[in-house]
Amino acid sequence: MTEALAIPRLADETTYGVLSPYRVDPFVLLSIEFPEWNQDHVIDFAGMVHDLERFTGWKDRSIAKVIGTTHPTVRAIRRRESAVGSRTPSILKRLRDAHMVISRIHEIAGKNAQATAMALDSAGDGHSATWYLKEDQPEQAYLVAMEALRPRQSSGLLIGSRPAPHDGRRVAYRDEE
Repeated sequence: MTEALAIPRLADETTYGVLSPYRVDPFVLLSIEFPEWNQDHVIDFAGMVHDLERFTGWKDRSIAKVIGTTHPTVRAIRRRESAVGSRTPSILKRLRDAHMVISRIHEIAGKNAQATAMALDSAGDGHSATWYLKEDQPEQAYLVAMEALRPRQSSGLLIGSRPAPHDGRRVAYRDEE
């Protein structure tokens, strides 16, 4: 069963079906159909908490510090209590972001919980990856943890497994005309 919702549609359309945001006619209606609810698309936050514990060895208190909440809230998420999601949507977003970062670091660390926790707790540019997760900066947390796992070369350049021989000559990137 699908629901139809009528909302005002932008009246000026091109031949490609792109709506122009500049002219709005409130009397032209657009019908949107919502698909049936699919339970396969439900995010398993309790599974994420279990994964974080398995990936790092952290208990509820440590996970709570990283996602910015209390350990009873983490315990409620773990127990799949329904009220947690409606009360704390920002916490669930931070849990999802932390899971995304930590699961990738866990893979790169060879699925070793101790190495994953070490990479997350080591400070790169003065702050650790866990600090950046607490500050809701998952991108920076990932970079710091990656730096802990795979430090940069002293030259600052990436070196491939088969670097090209360098005999002092410069090679043009493209032929000049």
